[in-house]
Amino acid sequence: MKTKSVLAILLIVAGIAVVSFPPQPARAQAVGYVKTGQQNVTASAAQLTGTSYGTICVKALSTNSISVFIGGANVTTSNGFELTATEVPYCTQTNAGQLYVVASTTGASVSWIVTR
Repeated sequence: MKTKSVLAILLIVAGIAVVSFPPQPARAQAVGYVKTGQQNVTASAAQLTGTSYGTICVKALSTNSISVFIGGANVTTSNGFELTATEVPYCTQTNAGQLYVVASTTGASVSWIVTR
C-alpha cells in the first residue's frame, strides 16, 4: 500500500491556531496602477515629483557616488534616511508627495515606482 505525505501549515496568530490544509500557494495581488520616474537630487531638499498615493519604492541610482537622504519636508543629510547606490529600495505606503530627497551636493539621482 502506498502512503501519501501530507503537509499542513500551522500558524499561531494572537494565540489562535490557524491551519491551512493543504497548503495554499501564495497569490500575487493585481496592480491596477504603476508609475515610474527618476529625479536629480541636489543639496536642497526637493519633493519627489510626479508621484501620488500608493506603495512607493525609492532607490538611489547605481551610478551615484554620494548618498541620497529621504524624509519629510525638512529632510537634511543629518536627519534623513540614507540611501546608497548599493542598498535595496526604500518602500512605504503613503502619499508620495510627502517624501523629499536631498544630497550633500549635486550629482546624485533616485528612481521611484508607485503602485496601487
